[in-house]
Parts: sequence; C-alpha cells; structure tokens
Amino acid sequence: MPRGPRLDAPGLLQHVIVRGIEQRPIFLSDDDRQDGVRRLARLVPETQTACLAWCFLSNHLHLLVRSGPRGVAHFMRRFLTGYAVWFNRKYQRVGHLFQNRYQSLVCEEEAYLLALVRYIHLNPLRARVVADLQALATYRWCGHGALVGRSAYPWQATAEVLVHYGQTLRAARRRYEAFVAAEVEQGQSHPRNTDESWLAVEGPDAPSEAGGRDPFDRRILGSSAFVTQLHERLAIVSTPARKSSRMIAEAVCDALKLSSQTIASRSRRRDLAVGRAIIAFLGRVQYRLTGAELSETLGMSRAGITLAAQCGERLLNDRADLRHIIDQLLN
Repeated sequence: MPRGPRLDAPGLLQHVIVRGIEQRPIFLSDDDRQDGVRRLARLVPETQTACLAWCFLSNHLHLLVRSGPRGVAHFMRRFLTGYAVWFNRKYQRVGHLFQNRYQSLVCEEEAYLLALVRYIHLNPLRARVVADLQALATYRWCGHGALVGRSAYPWQATAEVLVHYGQTLRAARRRYEAFVAAEVEQGQSHPRNTDESWLAVEGPDAPSEAGGRDPFDRRILGSSAFVTQLHERLAIVSTPARKSSRMIAEAVCDALKLSSQTIASRSRRRDLAVGRAIIAFLGRVQYRLTGAELSETLGMSRAGITLAAQCGERLLNDRADLRHIIDQLLN
C-alpha cells in the first residue's frame, strides 16, 4: 500500500529529515553545501516558508520549518529535486540521491520549538564534526551561528527564535547560548538511539502523555489536545478537488505525449509503463481514488497498482518539471 498523504497545511511547524540513499553522502564538498544554502536562500522567501533551524551533515540534513501557503511538500519538492539534478550532473551520476521520501514530523510549537532548534543545531557536535560549542558557533553549515551572531543568513527566521529568550538581542543571544550549553553539560548531545532520538525531544513545557507523541500517529509530536486540534484543522483544510481516474489519465498522457486510448493496453512499452505508474501514484495517493476505479482505467490488478504507485512516486520526485506540467493540466 503506498504511503498516504503527509499531514501538511499552511503554518504547521515541521521537523524534516532528508537522508542519502543507502546512507551515502549527499554533500561531498563545501561547494555542495553552498549550493544547498543558495537554494534555501531563494526558496524560503519564494514559498513564504519560515526556516527556524537547519543543519547540513555529510549524509543527511535537518530542517525546522513553518510551512508556507502551499505547504511543506511544495517547498521540499522544489528544494530536493533541484539539488538532486544539480548534484547528479556535477558528479556525472544517475539514479536516486535521497533515501525514499523525506521524514517530516508535525510538532506542537509552544511545547517543542525551542528544544527542536537546540536539537537540530547540536547535530554537528553530536556527529563530532566540530569539537565544542565555540567551534559550532563558526560552523558554516548550521543555523546556530546566526542565532549567536557569528554568521548571517537573512532567510533564517532568527528573530522568531530569539524572541523567546529576551526582549533585547544581546540578552536573547546570551540566554539561547546558555540553553544550548546546558544540554551539552548534561550529556544529552549524544543520544543513545540516533535513528529515533529526533522524535523524542523534550521541551520545558513538553506534554507528558505517550512521551509527547500520539501513540497512534507517529507523524505528530504533541499533546493529545494538539493531536485532536490538528486532525480537526486538517479535516477543514481543502483537499485537492475530486478528479476521476480518467481525468488524471488524460492529464498524464497529455504531459507525456501518449495516447490515452493505449494506456490501458497490455503493452509493456517503457513510456506506457511510466504513464501508468504516475497515474497510479496520483490517483491513489494525491486524489485518494479506490483501487477498483484505477484498475478499470489502467487495466491493472489492485496489487499491480500498488507497485506502480510506488514507482510513480519515485519518478515524480526526480522530475519536478513533469510534476509541474501535470499539476497545471489537472488544475
């Protein structure tokens, strides 16, 4: 079964993690990291996304963002697709750069914002990329330096973080530094479980039930009340207008210059297989159509549609230009 749509809506605080495929590096040089920074500098204001914390390590990256009007998925698709195309061209490689989909966790802002900023910015120290907090303050590929006044990234929402620490900039920076230093002194910068520790941060007002996480929805970090409010909000947020499988098929065929009359044929042509995969993904995941409806349009079994949808997701992740064309045709 393809994974369902993310919990995404304008204004949500989300912790995003992107990992390299097979734990391989996604940044091989400072030039690569600089390209990532340039993309953030352009896309953060363009998409009206607030970036409150960020960190680039060799084989993964962290972002703490408050999504813009089109949600975090739009922002991440543009960032990751653009970077992957640039990286593959530079190093003359082909194939996927990132491991599956990026991870995203919707977070209760009041309880977790400050702890998440600290957690993300301590990653270079935790990974032993830098030796101590003094070196972290000058580490170029992390937002900590901007918060302590040692570097400047105009696109980073430093004011939104520092306002929680004091009324003057000097006092706020001093208290932020003390907050980070306290975590290091307590030995919390080296979590025992590095794969899951990012889910288990603790804030000064963190809710206690279920360790601050809804036990039934691992996509959310927050109290039971927050989980309920979030689901109610997302139920109100408009979802993509209903599209029939035939409408989706026609849009994809137009974008790929295929005949919609042949899409349901038993032909194994590569271009038709690509078209079916994209139709399956859009229909099953984005527009939540039933397997039966897609089976009729594509001439495939429901099990085949599940596999095709997984392939279609990968194809569209690698082709932002194609995704844009299809979205325009459907809208």
